[in-house]
Amino acid sequence: MSILDMLGQRWTLRIVREVSLGEHRFSRIADGTGVSRNILADRLRQLTHAGIVECRPYSEHPPRHEYHLTPAGLELARMIVELCTWDHRWNGAPGPEGAPSG
Repeated sequence: MSILDMLGQRWTLRIVREVSLGEHRFSRIADGTGVSRNILADRLRQLTHAGIVECRPYSEHPPRHEYHLTPAGLELARMIVELCTWDHRWNGAPGPEGAPSG
């Protein structure tokens, strides 16, 4: 699967958005997106494999991980903001927090 195909899957961009907004733990990402846990786990694996997200341990007992954007993920997050800004400008959709409204 190409990265563009993966980004076109439902939930993927929302997950990147949540991580970019500072939600790094699995349960907080799930809460923020509304995605089911099995789909979230699958998407996080795909994003990690694609180099968009990195998984960092924060607890050994029990083993727990946080998810952070890589440099590629940070660049992708900026593009998501631009897409939201464009959507707001041309379709009247709510823009991202702090984004110019045009």
